[in-house]
Amino acid sequence: CAASVSPGITDARNEMKILKHVLKFLIPIVVIGAGAAGAKFLKDTKPDPEPLVTQEKVWPVSVIDVRPSSRRPELTLFGRVQSPRSANLTAALTADVVDVMVREGESVEKGQLLVKLDDRDSVLLLRQREAERAEIEAQIEIENQRDRNDKDALQRELRVLELARRAVQRASELAQAQVGSRSQLDTTRQDEEQRSMAVDARRTALEGHRSRIAQLAARHAKAKALEDRAKLDVERTGVRAPFTGPVYHIAVAPGDRVQPGSRLVGMYDVDALEFRAQIPAGYLPRVREAITNGQEIAASARVDQREISARLERLSAEVTRGSGGVDGLFGVSAGGTWLQIGRTVELTVNLPAEPGTVAVPSQALYGNRHLYRIVDGRMRRIDVNRVGEFDTPDGRRVLVRSSELATGDRVIVTQLPNAVEGLKVRVES
Repeated sequence: CAASVSPGITDARNEMKILKHVLKFLIPIVVIGAGAAGAKFLKDTKPDPEPLVTQEKVWPVSVIDVRPSSRRPELTLFGRVQSPRSANLTAALTADVVDVMVREGESVEKGQLLVKLDDRDSVLLLRQREAERAEIEAQIEIENQRDRNDKDALQRELRVLELARRAVQRASELAQAQVGSRSQLDTTRQDEEQRSMAVDARRTALEGHRSRIAQLAARHAKAKALEDRAKLDVERTGVRAPFTGPVYHIAVAPGDRVQPGSRLVGMYDVDALEFRAQIPAGYLPRVREAITNGQEIAASARVDQREISARLERLSAEVTRGSGGVDGLFGVSAGGTWLQIGRTVELTVNLPAEPGTVAVPSQALYGNRHLYRIVDGRMRRIDVNRVGEFDTPDGRRVLVRSSELATGDRVIVTQLPNAVEGLKVRVES
């Protein structure tokens, strides 16, 4: 059969095979070419795009108008209540505690009895001292009486001596006239010598009176001092308040035996309370200038819903190592009866007026060193000096000052996280 197939049929079959191979490669090429032609046609016939225009974002902000003026800045400090007249009352003698008349927290008046000590030993000692003083006074009286007697006796002895001398004179004249005996003359002379010796002894006794009185006076002064000391010890058995104020500590109870120096009661003067608060170094020059010029720096605090007034009286003479300022001592002028020593309070200090200052909200400041104003719709940075705080009807404000701020400037009070020089903004109504 194979031999009978004609050559023409074989050639036709070969041509079909070749055509199939050609079409297998030609169809993808035609499809790709048609796609490329279609893409080129779409590209050539598409409309021209409108150019993209980048618009700068405008940030909405709030502003305030600047009006520099003279204002009194306020400084907030934290102070501790203390009193330079805080007394720790101690025992002055050895004794037993009989009674304690007060309790911790009570307010007492000056001179009020706080603690009563046993005074029996002190009273006995006082009686002894009184007796010693009375004995010396009696000796002084005896010595004075003796002196008066010696003076009277001296006058009598002088008269007797004068009589003895006259007797000697007569006996001498009689002996010269050989009328009287020699022995009688000797007797009268011996009597004269004895009278003279008695006068000398009396004068010596009178001269010693002054030294004896001085010695007795010294003993009397010593006895009187010991008596006064004993009286003082009796008084000290009753411990009294040295000033008006509250009692903050009681260290004894009835039955305790105390020694000299033992602590009994602690109290402080309510009229001498003061606040100790550290004034930052940046504010010290103005504070010192105000003190030098006699300007009052007032302060106020609110404790337990009560107002307390104070004023700066002096600066501490000591600076604690590592501190950022100097302690100011503010004397309490009103409301101190509600304070307790050691308590921490918030003080608002009114500093002297500062000219050319502007009050801005705290959010207007960036880094406490600068703020921004609007110039031609853009932010312009201004460096400022912070001089304190200030209360306004709209709330607390920060006082700043800068030579670049002028009346009519608009300062941005909105805190922008991306605030930079030249940023475009618009003012919200």
